[in-house]
Amino acid sequence: MNSFKDPLVPLIGSPVNIDRPIQALQVALGSLPWMQKSFGRAYESFKRDPTSKIKSVYPQVWQGPGLDLLNVMPNDNLISQSFFRVEDPIEVREFRIDSFSTMRARVSLIVWFNLERIDPAKNYLFAEILKADVQRILSITTLHEGDSVKILRIWERAAAVFAGYTIDETRDQELVYPFGGFRFELELNFIENCPSWILAGGVWSDAGVWDDSAVWID
Repeated sequence: MNSFKDPLVPLIGSPVNIDRPIQALQVALGSLPWMQKSFGRAYESFKRDPTSKIKSVYPQVWQGPGLDLLNVMPNDNLISQSFFRVEDPIEVREFRIDSFSTMRARVSLIVWFNLERIDPAKNYLFAEILKADVQRILSITTLHEGDSVKILRIWERAAAVFAGYTIDETRDQELVYPFGGFRFELELNFIENCPSWILAGGVWSDAGVWDDSAVWID
C-alpha cells in the first residue's frame, strides 16, 4: 500500500529511452545521505474542485503494480524528496529507421527539503550545500553509452520550482524556512532503443514499393 508517510520508490526493471538516464540519475541522487526519497519520472494529473470548479495540476509518480500513483508535491511527512518532470516536446536530433535514433529532451529535476530535519545542528540556511551536492551528482554520474546530461539553469522561487503545477497560498509556504527547494533545468541527450521491427533484409524500392521478402527482427 502506498503512503504519504513512507512512499515506495520502485525502479523499472529494464528502462529504455528517456527512462534510462532518468533512472540512473534517480538512483545516484538516492545515495545522498540527506535525500530520503528519490523518485523517478512524474506525470501530470488533474483535479477539479467540485465547488469552485477550479482545476489544479499536480505531479504523480509510479508506486508499483496495482497501486495508485503518488502525488509528489511537498510532503511534510518526509525529510526530503526529488522527482523529474519531462517537458514536451522531445526533440528528435537524428532519426534513423534502420538503427538507433538520437533524442534530446528538456527535463526538470525538482528537489524539496526540510532543513531543520536534515541537520538541526545547523542554525543557518544551508540550501546551497544541498544544491552543490545535487550538482555534483549530476556531474559525476555515469550514464549509458550515448546518454548525457547538461545543467542549463537553476530555479529557486516557488512559482519557478513548481512551474507547471498549481501553487496556492498554502503551497507557497512550503518553500519558506525551514522548508526549501530548487529546480535544476536539464538537457538530456539519449539514444532511443532500436525498434523491434527493424529490417534484417529488404528495403523500400526507389519507386516506393515495399519488398515483401523482408525479414523482421522480433
